[in-house]
Amino acid sequence: MAKTYRSAEDTILLLRLLMLRASQSRARVSKKTIMHLASRKRLRAAFLSPLMEIGLEEGLLLVELDSGMFAVVNLSALEGAKVVTGKQVFTDQERRAITDGSIDMDQIAKELGDDEDDEEDDEAE
Repeated sequence: MAKTYRSAEDTILLLRLLMLRASQSRARVSKKTIMHLASRKRLRAAFLSPLMEIGLEEGLLLVELDSGMFAVVNLSALEGAKVVTGKQVFTDQERRAITDGSIDMDQIAKELGDDEDDEEDDEAE
């Protein structure tokens, strides 16, 4: 008898239940756990894309991390997050440069600690 795959909708329900029972508003969930909940041997983009979209509709943000794990965040947990505005963090001169397009993106990358190797990797992809 062929094994049936669990739908993205049902997988999200199980993820929501997992988060509820773990009493967590944010967590890292392994790929293996997602595969188990989805009744799948592989997680393909054709499944992950609707899974993430349905998750958002149901108030659950899923992001695949570089480690291969998934960050799972209940969006309701972000309601109390601090509001940050450009006016709070950028100088008047920086805000004008952002508006008129003259902002120095290389300087921003340098401040963020991005190096040229990262930029070359991005261009190669």
